[in-house]
Amino acid sequence: MFNQKIESTELLSSFHAGTNIGGFDMGTDGCPNPGGYACISKDVIDFAYNSGLKLLRLPIFPCRIFKDFSLLSTSSLEYNENLFNDLWKGTTLCGTSSPWNSGSYIPAVQYALKKDMKVIIDVHNNMPHPEKGLQIQGTDITPNQYIKMWNFISIYIKNNIKDNLENILFELFNEPTGGLPKDQHDYDINFQIPAIKAIKKNTPNNFILVTTWGNYSGVHAWNDGTLTELIKNLKNANFTGSQKDKILIAGHQYCDKYYSGNSKNCSTESFGKTLRDQWLKNTNTVLQSNGVNFKWIQTEGNVACDKSCTNGNMYKEWLIQLQNDETCIGYTLWLLLNKDINNPSLEGGAIFGNDKSQIEIYNKVYPVNAHNEYQFPYG
Repeated sequence: MFNQKIESTELLSSFHAGTNIGGFDMGTDGCPNPGGYACISKDVIDFAYNSGLKLLRLPIFPCRIFKDFSLLSTSSLEYNENLFNDLWKGTTLCGTSSPWNSGSYIPAVQYALKKDMKVIIDVHNNMPHPEKGLQIQGTDITPNQYIKMWNFISIYIKNNIKDNLENILFELFNEPTGGLPKDQHDYDINFQIPAIKAIKKNTPNNFILVTTWGNYSGVHAWNDGTLTELIKNLKNANFTGSQKDKILIAGHQYCDKYYSGNSKNCSTESFGKTLRDQWLKNTNTVLQSNGVNFKWIQTEGNVACDKSCTNGNMYKEWLIQLQNDETCIGYTLWLLLNKDINNPSLEGGAIFGNDKSQIEIYNKVYPVNAHNEYQFPYG
């Protein structure tokens, strides 16, 4: 069992296991307020905390952060909290009584921080067309909008988060693929690096997670040269290490044949140990060569189960490899589900699967609760 304790001021001192809490990344183009989303409620945060988790990733569509995202293209636009959606700031839209009394997004962040958990604020793909790149409801996100988005988010966080501010991590965008920007260099130079600089002006003590472009951030896909290009561009911008610059690389890895999490069980031909060893060797080489020393975290990944988890222990092997990897500092698996805003009686709380057999995959590689019991739910 790894050391799960997370110091409030230091992320890199030990390995951290956590989970995604879904909700504000759900629905298709139903932004900003229509149904299709679920609240990040107090009870699901309590469940994660009582299960021994200390790291949460909370995905949210950018059009659920801002009332009118198109306004961010206005060059003269200045920061104003009225630009933010009520779902972000906290309203009664998620209910006022237990278990809804964490409110909406920022109240959920604050609730987790008060429990001394770390929280990844993850700007997520705006479905249903993630393959078309950085878009809001079919319209491309411009570099100016992207940079202003993160400038305003980090200002909001600085102004409104009083407890454990340094325990927030910013993940710039989930799985940027296809469309615009056109390649890794374009994404880094015109989007990611300017956003990093904007965030650092406002919240210099917070870690920032950046991603590769065009490959769904897959660890298996980093051999395509995108990780090398990303690190080169960071170095050229005078960012050379996670300890010094508070920059982490975000990677994803599912274990099915298509690396998507949509197909059941692990694929022996595409997820074998030889391949996994190669992925991690390449990652370590790129992150620790040529005068840089970066760390990474797997912010998504899992194995889908049906009645049973055929080859499911292959994913346990992967998680054990990550715990022993010299550059990986943790993982937040996909996903804990909340109660649906349209159907409050719908119980959530499943780690990407719905059968008891999946428990064995995570037994002894995930933290246990205070009673030394493995607690993650099923069904």
